[in-house]
Amino acid sequence: MTEGRKQKIQILAASALLGGLILWPLPYNNHGWELFLYGGWSFGVAFIAAVSMLLTGLSIRDVTFTAGFGPAIANFIRVLFDTTFIDPTSHNLFPFEIALAVMLGLPSAAFGSWLGLWLRKLAANRK
Repeated sequence: MTEGRKQKIQILAASALLGGLILWPLPYNNHGWELFLYGGWSFGVAFIAAVSMLLTGLSIRDVTFTAGFGPAIANFIRVLFDTTFIDPTSHNLFPFEIALAVMLGLPSAAFGSWLGLWLRKLAANRK
């Protein structure tokens, strides 16, 4: 496994874990997307993307997509858990939940990636 692939897996795992830590403790019938917008997901995904751009040599596209899909993976794990152990009919429209998580996660990751790229260039100019 190449170093870049390991870094992508670490970024994806950090982003999904962040999303899970915010989403998973909530009751399955009492969570909304306002948690994503006003909670920690947007800022957390942007932070993970910015730090990833600073610490790795990955491209902005790689960091944006790997960090941006983390919340969707966290949501998918939540759907699997809820439909398996709690209520099989609880997520009848789960493809829309996943699509919404992607649509909200990618812009946050893109912002963080651009911020990290800007900080990386700023640090390179100071040397």
